Amino acid sequence: MWVALRGFVCWLSVAGAVADAGADAGAEKTRRTARAALGGFHTGWSLGASGDWVAVRRQAELFVETGSIAKGEKLVLEWRRLVSSVARVTVFWNRAVVFTGALPRESARVEIALPETKAGRQEIGFDFSGGRKFRAVMGATRRQRGKLVTGQPFAAVSLASVPSEVPSAAPPLAECAVPASPVNPFAGITALPNVLFYVVDTLRADHVGRALHRVKTPNFDRIAANGVRFERAVATSSWSKPTIATLLTGLYPGAHGCNAHDDKLPATKAMPTMAEQFRAAGHATAAVVANGYIAAQHGFVRGFDFVRNPLREGRPYRAERLNDIALKWLRAKADRKPFFLHMQPVDPHVPYNPPRRFWSRFFPGRYVGPLVPAKTGDQLDLIKTRALRLGERDRAFLHALYDGAVEYTDFAFGELMKALDAMGLAKETLVVITADHGEEFWEHGSVGHAHTVYEELVRVPFIVGTWGTSGSGSGRRDQRKDAETQREEGSGFATLRLGVEIPCGGGCGSGSGGGGQIVDATVSTVDLVNGLRDLYKMKTPNSLSTPQASRPAFSIVLDRVVSVTWGRCKYVLWRGGAEELFRLDGDSGESRNLIRTEPAVLRALRGRLAEWFAFENRPATTKGRD
Repeated sequence: MWVALRGFVCWLSVAGAVADAGADAGAEKTRRTARAALGGFHTGWSLGASGDWVAVRRQAELFVETGSIAKGEKLVLEWRRLVSSVARVTVFWNRAVVFTGALPRESARVEIALPETKAGRQEIGFDFSGGRKFRAVMGATRRQRGKLVTGQPFAAVSLASVPSEVPSAAPPLAECAVPASPVNPFAGITALPNVLFYVVDTLRADHVGRALHRVKTPNFDRIAANGVRFERAVATSSWSKPTIATLLTGLYPGAHGCNAHDDKLPATKAMPTMAEQFRAAGHATAAVVANGYIAAQHGFVRGFDFVRNPLREGRPYRAERLNDIALKWLRAKADRKPFFLHMQPVDPHVPYNPPRRFWSRFFPGRYVGPLVPAKTGDQLDLIKTRALRLGERDRAFLHALYDGAVEYTDFAFGELMKALDAMGLAKETLVVITADHGEEFWEHGSVGHAHTVYEELVRVPFIVGTWGTSGSGSGRRDQRKDAETQREEGSGFATLRLGVEIPCGGGCGSGSGGGGQIVDATVSTVDLVNGLRDLYKMKTPNSLSTPQASRPAFSIVLDRVVSVTWGRCKYVLWRGGAEELFRLDGDSGESRNLIRTEPAVLRALRGRLAEWFAFENRPATTKGRD
């Protein structure tokens, strides 16, 4: 049975449990397997006591392949409602009613006794019902591929076959070092009057704040030295449109609705942008950017009093030019309102064309070859399709251009902060530095972005701090509290490393301070953006996320590939069925697929992915559980 999962589709096949045990044949019967396809993401996963979540509609039928089912064997059915007006559910087994009952407000779990059943194909069905409000929310049913469905998923169902003699056990994920998630990731930061939200297009996390890396970013590092750096921030995609929409709204792509090129951010009260919220709080708001998606036609400029995008205007758009525009706006501001300034330079994005002095130290001498810096945008497409083949020296030159663009952007950021300092604004400004996504340079056989969810593309820098010296206008509170105190206050990750010096990789600049806090835990940019909102006492989106103490991070690229990262474990599911499982602590390059050797972790992450589709990656325009 095909069941819609927010633009994806899931076909679930559940194996029934048997009480038979002993012989190999009996043991084989006890195997519980399932196959699922998320819009072509075909995979197989095991269902056990904790189940795996799928979204269902008003009426759904799931065809299952089972071994023989003994008398008295039970099927566990658990659901969470996404539409509060659903009143009752009826469950069918091979068209016979095996359960009917009222639904509690939030969730329910029942064990349903199944009749003796021969091995083979079975059918389990659901029929949810409610009053007029329920029918209004669900809309008219329609037939699709011969199946009765409705326009909106409203319940998530977990199925698990449970023989009485097999004890229930949660999937062992302790080895993933899953950290506890804080209520507010910015608990060690003080809100300052002004906010500079500095999003660097196409900036890899491993190119910022790394003392041993050849790329030096002393100005970005200076902010980290006076604040906090989230070491394992994960973007929601590997291309700009969905990730920028996430940074604006604090929602995943399926929730904000911008996961494809033609999508537009809906104008709805259910989805306020940060700019709208800052403006409502009395801030002057401005967007000075060079990313083509940040435009009215995409719905990305809601809430900004002032918008300039020289790229779309056909004007020079290097980072220094953005500085000029932003500083002119600040100087022209007649009022004393605090400001929220969103800036997005794109120099690390193709075409890689920074000033020569920034890339020449990575590639001394003269380059002779097919690459032209100003044309690397078109050339990257040719490289991807292998229409343009590069030698080792060509590759080194291409990488040098990118590295130079990163250093140039850091330089331009430093010039901006010096100007703010001279205007007396730096000490009153909280700075957030992040990126929409990263960039690949053949780590997994290609270049550019928007094609995978590997670390070089979805792991991004996320830094929050100030330009001033430690203890002088700093956004930090006491960073050297012991970890136990932080946990007692509910303000830190379990794996927080406090008081760790952040290497400045070339010098933090005069008076920058040498300390800083590092959060060494996997965290989504969804949670980080909402942490910033929480810091400024703003309402965050209605979260329909997993209720567990820890929060996975999810990334998705169109309908091509999706991933879930939980602690140090990462699961990747490709359209067509290919699966990958990595342990990032010992395999940061994601080269060793553990899909055959880590069944418990694999099953748990598959379940978290299905749960995400059901609860969090769904339109924010619906109310969710209420």
